[in-house]
Amino acid sequence: MMQRRDFALKIGFFFAWVCVPCGQSSFAATPPYPPSPVIASMRWAPKESIVRAARDGDNWPLTWADDDALYTTWGDGTGFEPKVEQKLSMGFARITGAPDDFSGVNIRSGAEQLGQGRAGKKGWGLLCADGVLHLWLGHADNQGAAAQLAWSRDHAKTWMFADWKFAEFGMMGFINFGKNYDEARDNFVYAYSHDDPRADAPADRFILMRAPKTKLSERVA
Repeated sequence: MMQRRDFALKIGFFFAWVCVPCGQSSFAATPPYPPSPVIASMRWAPKESIVRAARDGDNWPLTWADDDALYTTWGDGTGFEPKVEQKLSMGFARITGAPDDFSGVNIRSGAEQLGQGRAGKKGWGLLCADGVLHLWLGHADNQGAAAQLAWSRDHAKTWMFADWKFAEFGMMGFINFGKNYDEARDNFVYAYSHDDPRADAPADRFILMRAPKTKLSERVA
């Protein structure tokens, strides 16, 4: 379990900065929240430990599935070796192994997407819950805006697409919680987005939303 979490941390990134007003040598601020009782510190892995694969793709949302593999999508690339024959706006892959010795295999699916940039749907968020993969697709209008939900019951080989979209949100993701979502503290699934219809537009607010785990495909939920 710790290896999987370490893997996700290495692939993801966190950043923060402190602004010092002009003419001042220090800036006193009161934290908006108390210190975390769970996260005591962060230790960065040395850059020499970074392993790169499938270099021509981007995005790479991840989820830890019930079969102990990580599933992902890539955008605007050709995936892992052996690469697919045509550049895809969105392709699928399965990753196994440890952070320092992993392998990725492309999953060929009829749900693969074509189109460059805003013209092609992208995978923004993935979640495996009860053995079902759930996927938020961005650029759902094929013009850079909106989000659409899809789900797969056979580990990304085939997909069902919701017949509805969120026109308000352009870059939706899922909050994962352990293998197969097994560590979730309630029966809801949580999603988030920056507050703009376009994925590549700046926004100054984030939206958090939730739905019952058994009703994700229902727009009214």
